[in-house]
Amino acid sequence: MRMADYRSELQLRKGNHFDERSLYYPLDKFVSRYKIDQSVNSAYARLRPVYAMNILGFIHFTSDDDALRIFRLYDPKRNKNFPKNLLNIGYFELTKPNVETDNQRFWQDYFLNKPLSSDAPDYICDALQIIERANMKEEELEMITYTEYLQSIYDDQLAYAKEEGLTEGREEGRVEALKEMVARLLKRNRPIEEIMEYTGCNREQIEALVY
Repeated sequence: MRMADYRSELQLRKGNHFDERSLYYPLDKFVSRYKIDQSVNSAYARLRPVYAMNILGFIHFTSDDDALRIFRLYDPKRNKNFPKNLLNIGYFELTKPNVETDNQRFWQDYFLNKPLSSDAPDYICDALQIIERANMKEEELEMITYTEYLQSIYDDQLAYAKEEGLTEGREEGRVEALKEMVARLLKRNRPIEEIMEYTGCNREQIEALVY
């Protein structure tokens, strides 16, 4: 299978010479490997197919077009594509409703910051979590990371209990993990409402864990 290069760009507003810009970078990517791999005798053999996707927050093509448009090298007179599929340049207009697949709709929701559907694929949900983490404040990210750490400890304890055929200690392990989490959050002067949200406990349960 031949290797390929991929490039994506998010463009919220249409600027001058956008068409030229959208061609420049994929073509520059295509020729950039000409002098890279000296182990290949032919410089042209180093060139790879390029797939570029421009994600647009504005209408670039006519309003009745589909949201996704993909252009390749093409001979219009003979209605034939170029012999090799070396250049693919796509434009995905986020504000257009005309999508052909569910995946396109899922990506529209993702980029427009809309709630994802319950049947959205895992890789889009994972991408959303990465963005949400990147936008978190430092203390929020630390709290989430610590919560996941405590959950992993409890999961390990539960797995051990199942493996050993134990029924006792499972609930104790969960309670100890919660105690440690609540104590740490209180020590950092986090609001009780925030602790309730991250632990899933109500006020009375939190007080019982600590006092």
